[in-house]
Amino acid sequence: MRDRKTARPGGIFDKKLCAAIVAHAQLRLSAGERVAGIAESLSIKGDTLHYWLDRAGIKQRRKQTRFRRVRVVEAVVNEKAGVTVFGPGGTRIDGLSLGQAAELLRRMP
Repeated sequence: MRDRKTARPGGIFDKKLCAAIVAHAQLRLSAGERVAGIAESLSIKGDTLHYWLDRAGIKQRRKQTRFRRVRVVEAVVNEKAGVTVFGPGGTRIDGLSLGQAAELLRRMP
């Protein structure tokens, strides 16, 4: 018979089972395993195991996101690419440069 449930109202794990899972997870974490893998092998959600470990005061290695240096370059536009503009009523204009197509579209009502 379950007397107190963990995690939140409506939870499905009793306190003793939760403590056993946390102890088991702590051993596996110390061996270098990740919480997601441990949770999957126990058929519980990773968020649930994270929550229990946090409540037990067990430090977890979380995947850290780091900024990466990127180089921003100006895009090279090929003006001779030959843009095609389709208009109403089947109108089609081929072979425009990008600048010409932009000007045409600006002038269209």
